[in-house]
Amino acid sequence: MSFHKKGIGKKTSPNMPSQRQLRVGEDLRHLIAKVFMHGEVYHPILEGKSITVTCVSASPDLRKASVFVLPLGIYEPEEIKKLIDCLNEVSSQIRHAIAPKITFKYVPQLIFQEDTSFSYGSRIEALISKNIKEN
Repeated sequence: MSFHKKGIGKKTSPNMPSQRQLRVGEDLRHLIAKVFMHGEVYHPILEGKSITVTCVSASPDLRKASVFVLPLGIYEPEEIKKLIDCLNEVSSQIRHAIAPKITFKYVPQLIFQEDTSFSYGSRIEALISKNIKEN
């Protein structure tokens, strides 16, 4: 009997990314980070800014990718939103810069978003330590 008939090897949840999505996301993360490091994309708003690419999540068909970034040294929400909007404006330039370096059939559309996981983790940690101190 084949594995497919028993359902072995299938994803346990429809929302879990496949191994291929994870691998493509990690490859894209490295390539986009190199584009930022080498300054291959120019925009006045990006001038002198340090941007960390924390995670890239690829869609199941690999045609879209959400790129989660963390601008270093920028703490004002308006400034972060302005930077994210700028990154979305120059996403076609970033796609053009990574296109020769990828082996996928399509260069995914890049959608930049702020990574809020670190601030969320800090908030949770503060709540836990506050709760421990009160008890």
